[in-house]
Amino acid sequence: AILAHGRCTPAAQSPPRPNHSGGRRASAMSVRLAAYGAYGLSFAISAFLLLPKSVAGMLPKPVRDLRHRLVGQCRRAGELSAKGPFFRIAVWLGRKLGRGYLASAPRAPSLKAKAAGAEDVLVTFGPAGPWNPFHEEDYILSWREAAVAPEGSEVAWRTKRLDAASDCERVGGRLRAAIDGLREASPVEVRIAAAN
Repeated sequence: AILAHGRCTPAAQSPPRPNHSGGRRASAMSVRLAAYGAYGLSFAISAFLLLPKSVAGMLPKPVRDLRHRLVGQCRRAGELSAKGPFFRIAVWLGRKLGRGYLASAPRAPSLKAKAAGAEDVLVTFGPAGPWNPFHEEDYILSWREAAVAPEGSEVAWRTKRLDAASDCERVGGRLRAAIDGLREASPVEVRIAAAN
């Protein structure tokens, strides 16, 4: 109270402050509910897309068509992102920092040899590597002339290590290398192995 001229007058009261804590709680709750809803929806869509074909075959035709279209779009998005710069940088870092420990075990490639002249052989081989972006492999090409060796001895194998990027020509999804300097019209045995 303020004393003015001997009279007591009540002090001017400030208006009550609005209580915003209820509004904050409500907005925080709505954000949480939206986040939980988004998580639940993403889980449901992932489960829908990852259904086995045997289970998906029991769904009604429109639902199967929707699932087929969504799976195709997800596959296309994955292919496009695998060609993007962020994916390539991540793969490069994984290969450099992993130093081969992130690579999968190599598998034997398919092999096809064809004469390309009297002294040359073209070797075409298809890598059988897994879908592992950190997988790197080189190839070891071995050959020997299948001539008859003296009794008790074998013709020695000659070996050449091939780098897929620099020593081979890419033909479709396969690689091609040449063996030259062979004896004219001599039969040749060829084998190839993959190595990390």
